[in-house]
Amino acid sequence: MKHFAILLLLAMLAPLNVFAEPRCSNGMIEQLVKRFSKAYSEKKLKQIDAEQSYITPIQIIVEHSISGETEVEEIADLRSFEKWLKKRELQDGMPTQESRQLKWCKKGLCVFDFNEGIAHNHLYLQYVIYAYKDGCPLIKTVFFLDGD
Repeated sequence: MKHFAILLLLAMLAPLNVFAEPRCSNGMIEQLVKRFSKAYSEKKLKQIDAEQSYITPIQIIVEHSISGETEVEEIADLRSFEKWLKKRELQDGMPTQESRQLKWCKKGLCVFDFNEGIAHNHLYLQYVIYAYKDGCPLIKTVFFLDGD
């Protein structure tokens, strides 16, 4: 009887363990940011838009290297993000969308390596601010540096 009570208790608690685990396919924040970075550089953001588990309105902040001015936008999804980037392009496809190697992610911030300096007509992925929702990482804000 004692074993039956223990089995019954375990059977009742088992579903709670299933719900306690994150139900996201994003993995760790570094994996998500690396996928985002690669898609940005390859101009394929809308292709990863299907992974709706990490999409929330994303704030975009662009710092201009020459004037020091900043632009701020809020985008609903990656398809809109890609359209916004396309509108910024000149006829020759500039600025080039570039991201550098991811240095680290911790305490809500991911930083890319800028030891190599910057070039004219490049829009660099500089920082990503992230958060977690239900144990899954999501991108909140993306900072760019415009090489003007």
